[in-house]
Amino acid sequence: LEGFNQTFEFIKTSLNNGQPVISGRIVREPQITKERFIESEPFFTFNYKKGTRNNAGYLLLAFTDPRKNDKSSSIELWDLKQQEKIHTYDIDFNQIGLKGKDLQRGLKHPLLLEDGSLITYVDTIIKNNQQPLLKINKCGKLLVKRDNAHYHHSIEIDQDGLIYVASRPKPEEIDLNIFPQGFISDGFHIFDSDLNLLSKYSLIDIYKKNNLLKDIISQGPIKVNPFHLNDVQPYKTIDGKKIVLLSIRNQSKILAFDLDQEKIIWIIDRATSHQHDVDIFQGDKDSLNISIFDNNVYF
Repeated sequence: LEGFNQTFEFIKTSLNNGQPVISGRIVREPQITKERFIESEPFFTFNYKKGTRNNAGYLLLAFTDPRKNDKSSSIELWDLKQQEKIHTYDIDFNQIGLKGKDLQRGLKHPLLLEDGSLITYVDTIIKNNQQPLLKINKCGKLLVKRDNAHYHHSIEIDQDGLIYVASRPKPEEIDLNIFPQGFISDGFHIFDSDLNLLSKYSLIDIYKKNNLLKDIISQGPIKVNPFHLNDVQPYKTIDGKKIVLLSIRNQSKILAFDLDQEKIIWIIDRATSHQHDVDIFQGDKDSLNISIFDNNVYF
């Protein structure tokens, strides 16, 4: 509790021009937090005995690795029951095209496939304002690279093994007669496990078809980042209908979207404030049990 209060005081005086902070906020390397944990061992401190939790599962961990001279990304697989690392991906960054400081931003949101390969994306612009999507084998070698869009945030997989990734089109694909310079037109792509593109969706089109376009185009100036899509969570209903839950951060909305009918089924509006991750626990034909990670940010 003392450490939390110290960090909160640090945030209040270091952000928002000295004005009180009234909600959550990201702070990069606050000195007080670093001092609190200076004597802690790296990685994990477990609060249960090794081997005692049969359903503890596994953790796929992607991080900037301070143990490396270049502080490049590491991706590791941990057994949480045995509390030990069972695999490290020896990533070939030269194949990917990362060097210098870009190595430290590295790879984000890895998705583990059944054969041990990973789907991930590069969290830095390599060329043409794009962040490529990658498939990497269990030895860390690049198998597939898709650089036709700016891929970002979470990577999800459905019951049929199809992969869903939030995406942004190339800047030249934006109609500047309608939208301002720098406008971010979010959407998402669906791939098979070899990263063959199967379909793609635009939030502009989804909003237009479902009579929601007025939410971003009104009498005032159009915002350059009206959506900020940060999660595309797939689900197949008992009767075979495929839907996705879309987390629209900058509107504090969760949309349930029918992929085949291209129709919004329902909306959770402003129950959260700039939320991120949406997860589905269980569902039946008519309802879903979900969780939402609420960022609780108000500015």
